Formats: sequence, structure tokens, C-alpha cells
Amino acid sequence: DSLTKSDELSVTALIVTPRVFGARVALTETQLKLWPEGEDKEGVAPALLPSVEALPVGSRAHVTLGCAAGVEAVQTGLDLLEILALQKEGKEGTQVEMDLGTLTYLSEGRWFLALREPITADTTFSSFSDDKPTSEQGKKDGEKKKKKCTIL
Repeated sequence: DSLTKSDELSVTALIVTPRVFGARVALTETQLKLWPEGEDKEGVAPALLPSVEALPVGSRAHVTLGCAAGVEAVQTGLDLLEILALQKEGKEGTQVEMDLGTLTYLSEGRWFLALREPITADTTFSSFSDDKPTSEQGKKDGEKKKKKCTIL
């Protein structure tokens, strides 16, 4: 029902880690209805799972802006959850107030810029797939297809 419908996307923070550069997205109630159940926990390390389960649904919503060589785009959501879990546990790290918002360094090369004012962008919902590729779908002519992070 949501295909081709326009909406506004709200970027509330930027993250930088040694692996990725991304934007945290705050979802509206309508957008949360499109968020797959259990998506926030998908691929999360077992040790981090209790902290992630304590976060609100949709906390993993993000846009991947770039990745280090050999890093898949899915890492942005995992790194975002790790940062949010650290903040929820009270590990705020070193903070600096800037014109754009509060910049926090959370050790191990993890940076989080909470924007003072969200950046909004018009969006169009164009697709959704619940299908997970099988290992056979990832191969072409006997070769393993390597996933890459791409900025469109």
C-alpha cells in the first residue's frame, strides 16, 4: 500500500566509525509500520543483544553514506546500535558542543553527532523485500559474488 507514496525522512544524527559513515533516521509512526519486526536484532552479537532489546523499535533505522574497503553496508546499522547501547548504559564519552549539535567520541574510533535540528529529505517508498538471499543466490557461475557498499 505504501509503494510510490511520498514522505519526509528525518536525519537526527551522523555516525563515523572505522568501518562506516552513516546517518541515523528517526521514523514516524507511519514509517515504523513499514519497519520489519525483529529487524533491530538481526545480526547483532549475542553480548550486545540485551542492550539492543532495551532500545525503542526502529533504533537501527539509518542511511549508509559510505563504507571502508571490504565492509558491507549492513555494518552501519550494527555500529549505530552499538553506539546507542553505549549511550543508554550511560557511557557518554567525550562531548563537544558545536553549531550543528553535540559531537561525542565513544572510543575505538566511534563518533556520534546528535544534530540540534534534524535534516529532512523528501522520499518515495519504492520497494521492500522480506526475502533473504540464499548462499546459492550469492554465486554466479561458481564464483562467490562480493557485496560492496555503494553510494547512490
